[in-house]
Amino acid sequence: MGQVFLITGGAGFIGSSLSRELSRRDSENSIFVVDNFSMGNAFEGERVSPSIHIIESDISNPKLVRSLLREIQPDVIFHLAANSDIAASSRSIAPDLTNTFATTASLVSSLEAVSANPHVIFASTSAIYGRHPEPLSEDSPKRPESPYGWMKLASEELLTNWARGSDGRRLTIFRFPNVTGRGQTHGVVRDLVRKYLADSTPWEILGNGHQTKPFIHVDDVIRVMLATQPMLDNLGVYDLNIAPSDSVSVRQIAEEIERAFQHHRVPFFGSAEQGWEGDVPRYSYDTSKMMGLGISVPSSLKAIRQSVLDEKQALS
Repeated sequence: MGQVFLITGGAGFIGSSLSRELSRRDSENSIFVVDNFSMGNAFEGERVSPSIHIIESDISNPKLVRSLLREIQPDVIFHLAANSDIAASSRSIAPDLTNTFATTASLVSSLEAVSANPHVIFASTSAIYGRHPEPLSEDSPKRPESPYGWMKLASEELLTNWARGSDGRRLTIFRFPNVTGRGQTHGVVRDLVRKYLADSTPWEILGNGHQTKPFIHVDDVIRVMLATQPMLDNLGVYDLNIAPSDSVSVRQIAEEIERAFQHHRVPFFGSAEQGWEGDVPRYSYDTSKMMGLGISVPSSLKAIRQSVLDEKQALS
């Protein structure tokens, strides 16, 4: 017997992959995707499975969300609606305030209004931690350095207060590092590949190239979320870092792009430690809690190599 899923921001990079996988795994699942398409529509031109229902609307509208909750009565909500262009948030807080925090506030107020208790799964980020010399664990102090990080952390707090407000409420917070792979609309791999292929201009790379971070492929994000959802269904509030234990540098990513395309281009790096204001140039994850659940993910380097191949195939 299938389940009813509501995916906010479901027409984006991660949400569209999640929707397709949920449909593929069980044809009896009903997947309701709500998205305002502000970051594009990953389903555009696609023959979508009958089990996927796409609703073009803004999740920051509580009236819409309340109506939807009453109508479809979801078993699980994947709350992915957010500003996903982190570099853009360094120029203005507006995208994160509107697309990240306001969507969460709308969802929480709507859940309260209709007394709905689905399992809410929130996609959070390493950006809530800020800079730490040691690997990031779930208990590391939260010191965001960007509007993106602050609004994700505020969303976590709002959802946690909702979940602890009554018995039977379930909330899982997944904190991802850099997610990469097939279908990404921006991000370091996609951006560097397109700069690389623009032969008429220098291959300029933001920052000094020593920015070193964990990367996870979108396919592994989906696999881990769906593997852990049944485990965490009755654990109340639960937070989990999902990431490989290793990291790769921007210089290594440039090397992988050159290896894949072989246009013999020389990158020109900047002098700044950060790629943009609010960027955390170096971090790693403590994955012991994830490993304790019997879950592991491929290395960052493997994720990058697959992502570069994804880009190459998409452009061929």
